[in-house]
Amino acid sequence: MKNNKSKKILIIPDLHGDFEKAEKIIKIENPYKIIFLGDYFDNMDIELNGLENTIKVAAWLKKSMKNPNRIHLIGNHEVGYIDEKYFCSGFTKEKYNAIKQMGVNLKELKYFYKIGDYLLTHGGFTKSYYEYLKNIDKKNIKPEKILENFKNNPNNIFYKIGLEKRGKRKCPGIIWCDIREFQNIPNTKQIFGHSFNKEPIHEIDKKTNSEFICLDTGFKHYAIYENNKIIIKKIRLEKTKLNKKIKKFFGIFIIGFNYYYYKMKNNNKKLFPI
Repeated sequence: MKNNKSKKILIIPDLHGDFEKAEKIIKIENPYKIIFLGDYFDNMDIELNGLENTIKVAAWLKKSMKNPNRIHLIGNHEVGYIDEKYFCSGFTKEKYNAIKQMGVNLKELKYFYKIGDYLLTHGGFTKSYYEYLKNIDKKNIKPEKILENFKNNPNNIFYKIGLEKRGKRKCPGIIWCDIREFQNIPNTKQIFGHSFNKEPIHEIDKKTNSEFICLDTGFKHYAIYENNKIIIKKIRLEKTKLNKKIKKFFGIFIIGFNYYYYKMKNNNKKLFPI
């Protein structure tokens, strides 16, 4: 990328099936490049048509991944459709099979991306996990260099799940890290999604010269990177109608039913929600 500091880059967080909204934002902003932070599948609002929507999302993602101006990071909801032992809320075997049949190669999704001074991942690169990988690497100090060295690790080292997500790791990986587990890495700026909040979280630590932005608000916000600065924008939504609330209620019910049914059928597998 040439002179990427002066060109508009659009950052879209967890969209969970709402690719049509993403395309509308892209059309409005007309960016030079688009970066998706992961979690393309599984949406409570539309789970009444869960399989049908999954097929549509898979078709969109397959096409979108061929666009050279778009960067697609992997989220924890994609991990379950690569290796079902990492399944989380919204997962069904039918959706797993549908994504496979659509020919979407989720293994081509990127683990991280760097724009200017900002490191982008799905869940955040927490300090404890950075120290853990650095002790193994023993050569590199820069976070992106360390991640680069481990991106082809056969043991799925980035999939490690922390205690907040009912995993066993005190230092969770960049896909599953919860904001409650996140600690800044000195001299590092980060942007990630994954941990839902009503409003974006933007914190700057001058003592460690570090910064992070958590963008996951249920796809009510997105960010623009331009001239090495980040601008967070709120998406203007239509007024919520009663039938939409009813759809969401039944969507949550169906997700819960499918989730625990699958858990009972696979009681030898670990439970990794959300």
